[in-house]
Amino acid sequence: PEVNAPGFYDLLVTNTLNGCTQISQVEITEDANLPSVDAGTATPITCAVSQIMLDGSASVAGPNFIYQWTTTNGNILSGATGVNPVVNAPGTYLLTVTNTLTNCDNIASVTVQELTDPPASEAGTSGQLDCVVQSLSLNGTGSATGLDYTYQWTGPGLISGSTTLNPTVNMPGTYQILVTNTATGCTSTDQVAVPQDIVPPAAAAATPGILTCTVQSLNLTGAGTSTGNEYLYFWSTGNGNILDGETTLTPAVDAPGTYQLLVTDTGNGCTSMAQVVVSENVVNPAAEAGSPDELTCATTSLALNGNGSSTGSIFNYNWNTQNGNIISGINTLTPSVNQPGTYELLVTNSVNGCTATDNVIITQDTAVPNGLIAPPGQLDCNVAVVSLNASASQGAGFEYLWTTFGGSILTGATTLSPQVNAPGTYVLTVTNTGNGCTKEVQTSVSQDIIHPVADAGQAFVMDCFDELNYLDGSGSTSIGPVSYAWSTANGTIVSGANTVQPAISTPGTYMLTVTTPGNGCTDTGEVVITRDEPVAEPLAIQPPCFGDQGAIKFQNVQGGTPPYLYSLDGGQTFSNQSFFTHLEPAVYSVVVQDSKGCKFDDEIYVEQPELLTLSLEANAEIHLGDSYQINAQVSLPTSELSQITWSPSNTLSCGDCLNPIATPDATTLYKITVATENGCDATDFILLVVDKRVSVYVPNAFSPNGDGTNDVFMIYSDPKTVVKIKSFLVFNRWGETVWQYFNFEPNNPAFGWDGHHRGQLMNPAVFAWFAEIEFVDGRTELFKGDVTLMR
Repeated sequence: PEVNAPGFYDLLVTNTLNGCTQISQVEITEDANLPSVDAGTATPITCAVSQIMLDGSASVAGPNFIYQWTTTNGNILSGATGVNPVVNAPGTYLLTVTNTLTNCDNIASVTVQELTDPPASEAGTSGQLDCVVQSLSLNGTGSATGLDYTYQWTGPGLISGSTTLNPTVNMPGTYQILVTNTATGCTSTDQVAVPQDIVPPAAAAATPGILTCTVQSLNLTGAGTSTGNEYLYFWSTGNGNILDGETTLTPAVDAPGTYQLLVTDTGNGCTSMAQVVVSENVVNPAAEAGSPDELTCATTSLALNGNGSSTGSIFNYNWNTQNGNIISGINTLTPSVNQPGTYELLVTNSVNGCTATDNVIITQDTAVPNGLIAPPGQLDCNVAVVSLNASASQGAGFEYLWTTFGGSILTGATTLSPQVNAPGTYVLTVTNTGNGCTKEVQTSVSQDIIHPVADAGQAFVMDCFDELNYLDGSGSTSIGPVSYAWSTANGTIVSGANTVQPAISTPGTYMLTVTTPGNGCTDTGEVVITRDEPVAEPLAIQPPCFGDQGAIKFQNVQGGTPPYLYSLDGGQTFSNQSFFTHLEPAVYSVVVQDSKGCKFDDEIYVEQPELLTLSLEANAEIHLGDSYQINAQVSLPTSELSQITWSPSNTLSCGDCLNPIATPDATTLYKITVATENGCDATDFILLVVDKRVSVYVPNAFSPNGDGTNDVFMIYSDPKTVVKIKSFLVFNRWGETVWQYFNFEPNNPAFGWDGHHRGQLMNPAVFAWFAEIEFVDGRTELFKGDVTLMR
């Protein structure tokens, strides 16, 4: 239940089932004392202090008290439930303190005032700055005054008194005064503009040009300078010279230097200065006519060289001469001249009019060298080359060159003695290399190569029984005397070989050489003399093999008068048959005779062919498994053999060569047959005996003690005779097999018995063994024995 008055309150509790009850009592008391509250005092809000803290700390305090600040016309920033709230507006603030135990509360109030009125500020008016008035004082006396006020001026040109009412300034611009009430922090400002007139007059100075060799004085100009009655002008110089007009805008000067123009504006006292530098260009140009030079026959004109002179577009050039000749380029640095003389170069600077001159002397050397040629010899059939002689043209520094019209220069075309081999006109040009001057001289070389005409006469047929016949060279012609020379390669000159009509005894081709002694020229002619006798081409058919017979056949028989007879014995006997057979090897004197008895004879050889022989060793012996090199000896080169045959050949390395390698496994008789392309053959035999006795060795004792000697019981044999060991067994005395191995090669310790059985080295004893061995000829043999194991 809720109660609202102090007193005692009873609680009756009844159990409705049994009617039993129980009563309990509580006392409610009352505390009506109000909590003490004090809102304190407040400082005012000013321009400097925008917020303050209220102070309610004098109010009652404790854990059961709460605080609450409120206002209807102010503003609480923070701390409204504490004893020190922060406010930022004037007004009345209420503090309510509540006792949470009794719900009793009490209220107090405090008033916050506001002091924010700005002080008066007055910046006044200002005068003007110019080039004379460099500073002035401002006037702020219309502002609030008193001990609580301070002043602060700002602006671009404060030089003193910035915290007073009358500061001094020296720059134009806007100046502001800040008046501050130190009691409230409130401020106010005002500003004044300070004007300035420091615009300088325009000053410009220029010169229309420079002083040069042609311009001795000139007037400066102040064009562009301010003009009017309020302006004053004054020219001055420290290193030049003013002729007149120094207080005008166009003074006259006659010396290089720096000239200053001072312009003064009498309205604001401002001045401007301009200056101009008057330069002087009186530098003479460089004139360089170049080095002396020389005209020669090679150099008929030359270019003078003024390139050492001043160059550029401002320079002009002019050459002149009193005793020479300028071809072209008179106004250039390199004119062409073609006469000796003195040449003067005038160089003019077109800008300053200054000039300079220089001279060069040109000389001339046109001396011509000598040129003389001695009369040359004549070319003919004996003299094929002639040396020309111009030694009289020799001189220091001379060069020589021969040319020809219609001739031919072999060598020495640049010497004084060239070799020529043809008639014609030869021209020598002698050149003096010093001055290029030349001289041409010429000479003619003649030639006499008129040949005689050789005529060896008419061909004729000699009778086979005539002993001598005569040739006739009388038809030959020439200019002047000639000599004759007859020759032959297949005929016979009996006499008169150097006459017009020589005597000959056999047919053949005869050559006549006719020579003119005066010039050595020759000509040749020939005549073919035949004889009416038979000719033939006897052919020897050689025997094909040694001991065979040959034959001779007369072929292509012609000439003479048929019919023909034939002889093999030099004409002792004749036959009308032209084919002779069954002839033994010999030299045969063959003759063909016609019906008139004229003969053709020759020697024909029927040759005995070389005997084809073949030889072998009769027999040889090898061991089973070995090979044998057979060497067959033949009398003819192998290139002449058409066939080589061996029988049998299955155990030979080749069946068609002379030296096969035989590897029989049994005794064999080999037969070789060789044949030539002519069908000749030869045969021989060789018996190769094979020794099949086996070479197997099995030791009868071994000592497997690890000393590296005789440690293994093994089979030794010739590996060429044994294919393999098919089986190898060792037994102890009770017949037990203690070691066995099958199908292995002999002579290998890896396949031998090391004396161990079942991993243990056996004691010394005698052991039996059996071995089955297969040989290369297919045989298999059984070997047996015993071996003693020793320690």
